[in-house]
Amino acid sequence: MGLTYGADQLVRTHGYFEGLKEYVVEHDIDFWHADPQGGGLFYTHEYQFLYGLREFLIKEHYPELASQVQRILQCTFEQPGDLWAVVSTILG
Repeated sequence: MGLTYGADQLVRTHGYFEGLKEYVVEHDIDFWHADPQGGGLFYTHEYQFLYGLREFLIKEHYPELASQVQRILQCTFEQPGDLWAVVSTILG
């Protein structure tokens, strides 16, 4: 089970039958606050998904899960070339 599937299933158990997307729309979650800092690990849509998930977890009283998602959101590479170094190492 992937993260997106698991997150959507959890949100659905709280009455949002279309999952996290419905939750974000109904609660007017402002993705402008989800603006990632440079060097992040995720594409913008992935970051926004995780941001919405974190907001859901906070509001629905899952503090431990929310803090784990927050740690993921804060992950960055220190130098612009670090991601390329990881890819080169894996492919090498």
